[in-house]
Amino acid sequence: MAKSASEARTRRSLSTNRRARHEYEILDQLECGIVLRGTELKSLRAKGASIEQAFGHFRAGELWLINAHIPEYAFGNIHNHVPTRDRKLLARKRELSRWTARVKEKGITVVPLELYFDDALVKVRMALVRGKKLHDKRELSRWTARVKEKGITVVPLELYFDDALVKVRMALVRGKKLHDKREDKRAQDARRDIDRAMSRRR
Repeated sequence: MAKSASEARTRRSLSTNRRARHEYEILDQLECGIVLRGTELKSLRAKGASIEQAFGHFRAGELWLINAHIPEYAFGNIHNHVPTRDRKLLARKRELSRWTARVKEKGITVVPLELYFDDALVKVRMALVRGKKLHDKRELSRWTARVKEKGITVVPLELYFDDALVKVRMALVRGKKLHDKREDKRAQDARRDIDRAMSRRR
């Protein structure tokens, strides 16, 4: 059976911004095209890039990627590009207008999460973010340390809407031992017996 066009697509990551998920609370994400020069495209195929120091900036309603580093192409001669030049991003005007309004709020900014090949096209996954408070970072560090302990893991408790955002309530848990489960069963049986006895008296 022949594969569909969507199944045949290939995706290759070029650079990820790991620091962004630690430093920021991600509010929204947007896949963007990016305007590149010929030497930049050839360099990406050969060497990749770095986006950890990059950020998004709006100019006259357009979104630009600032300070992303794409190395010079080895055979680019005098027509080579500047590695950290500003690069225009391509997205739907409706989404850009919505984000333009959001970045005017205090503490809201735009950063790249990933630069990647989508078949022959280069795309950037941008994020609308808010800087995490110090206590949020400390809490995340505490959880990271706890999950290294034997028997400790993280599980989701609830998926819910908070206005227009979808959020997940997570819990740090330890699996119950067999004797704990037996004790819980005995306690439930005892409560059931008490309830039956009280109902008979009534």
